Amino acid sequence: MNSILTQKKEYLGLGIMSGSSLDGIDIAAIKFYFDNQEFKNFEILNGETFPYDERWLARIEHLPFASALDFAKTHVQYGHLLGKKVIEFCKKYKIKPDFVASHGHTIFHQPKKSLTFQIGCGQTLVSYLKCPVVNDFRSKDVANGGQGAPLVPLVEKELFPKINIFLNLGGFVNISIYKNPQILGYDITACNRVLNYYAWKFQKIPFDSDGKIASQGKANIELLNLVNSLNYFYLPPPKSLGNEWLEENIYPLLDEWAKKIGYESILATWVEHIVHQIQLALKNINNPKVLITGGGIKNKFLKQSIQKSVESIELIETNETLVDFKESLVFAYLGLKTLLGKKHFYLDKITGGKNTVLGSVHLP
Repeated sequence: MNSILTQKKEYLGLGIMSGSSLDGIDIAAIKFYFDNQEFKNFEILNGETFPYDERWLARIEHLPFASALDFAKTHVQYGHLLGKKVIEFCKKYKIKPDFVASHGHTIFHQPKKSLTFQIGCGQTLVSYLKCPVVNDFRSKDVANGGQGAPLVPLVEKELFPKINIFLNLGGFVNISIYKNPQILGYDITACNRVLNYYAWKFQKIPFDSDGKIASQGKANIELLNLVNSLNYFYLPPPKSLGNEWLEENIYPLLDEWAKKIGYESILATWVEHIVHQIQLALKNINNPKVLITGGGIKNKFLKQSIQKSVESIELIETNETLVDFKESLVFAYLGLKTLLGKKHFYLDKITGGKNTVLGSVHLP
């Protein structure tokens, strides 16, 4: 694929991300610096999260069960929503991007059935802009036999060359490991998606602030063993998770146990499960330094539980802007690589797919 953008030393891009935890649409403006057509550095200029209103929250949550017509309408209308938010963002921060990269919001992720779908019509979004849009990053990898996720590990090492291990506590916990000859990235388990789900179910709050509810519970060993015995945790990478896995394997189990032990202990048990699975993911790595990002590190109880249980690990924290907008940064860079016609060379190791250029390009 030839470069769509003119070769230059700086590119200003917008990265748009909506994660499975449904806390909103993250938009970040990032400047990427090049020298002799080689990437050198980046700078996050601005970032903002646009929370979903109750109507959009309900619509997205129920979309997997909607009719084909409602699904198609939502796909287009979500593209309009993204376009309006981009215009609002650009006016507020007085910027003119060279490109926009949008992850969209994942509704279906079933790579075994060659299916992944993120809503947010690219043709609709680009109609608001005077620059190209890249979206639909996962479909081609799935079509090539890959997992389609996680894609963040594809470029973390390029963006943070001094770091070898990355841990992201988002809707799902995922890890990236760059230790020659080992290069891999995969979803460890669910994180905020489950914690937020039960905070809402228990107290009608969007998330368990600082893990206060979980800290009042007690991890149930029997339930913990049941969760940790699920088949997914014994599969070798590449592997990835989606909401369908939660609907089929996790929510029915935790709902039943909530009647016995209460929601506080459900949350406490899930925190212990997250910690246990992180321990397993890092067990063969000596004294690793891990860059930790994602909304989950704002959960003090979860963060402290990880620190206490994995003492041999040095958790490298970063500034709040990077914590909040790392995925927007990553997808902006993925989109820039697409527009520059650059292949991703870790797909075969991380997703199991074919090393290729990802994403669909939409021109203004």
